[in-house]
Amino acid sequence: LNKIWDNQASGDQAAVDAANAGKLKAPTTINTVQNALIPKELQPLAEEAQKFNTAEEFEKHIMNNGNLGKSPGVQLINLKKIVNTDYPELDAALKSGKKLSIEEAENIVSETDPYKKGQPIKYPIEVTKTPDGEYSLRAGNHRLAQALINGQKFIPANIIGNNRMSLIDFYNQVKAK
Repeated sequence: LNKIWDNQASGDQAAVDAANAGKLKAPTTINTVQNALIPKELQPLAEEAQKFNTAEEFEKHIMNNGNLGKSPGVQLINLKKIVNTDYPELDAALKSGKKLSIEEAENIVSETDPYKKGQPIKYPIEVTKTPDGEYSLRAGNHRLAQALINGQKFIPANIIGNNRMSLIDFYNQVKAK
């Protein structure tokens, strides 16, 4: 199942389908499941899921705090494929893969919460997929700036109108149901 996340990030739908069809061996313990299935970029979201008693409560919390649309999901996407932020300098940093200092990030996107090196990204950004395979940002300029400060290559995203793991399914995976 770890391959599901790897293949979602790479866009290998055939491999995702094979993994979903049960052709991959699943880990046997809950700790192994949580460590093997959830990439480090999604660990903060997994920790957030642990705070809730139901998947529906978790989904509502993420929708409200992440500024996401109805029925959000989660998938890892490459930062270099994100375009059309509200800031040309942020677009340029994303395209180049440049790691930002806190000062550079603050000069591009004014902070709503203080930026900190290594601060986890709790909530997915929201994007739409463009015809040329890039992702147009709908919500998440500050989360992208934080990801660049962290030196991340991937970020959790809700891709509107795309097949992705629903937040309900993600919650159930984290809770090992």
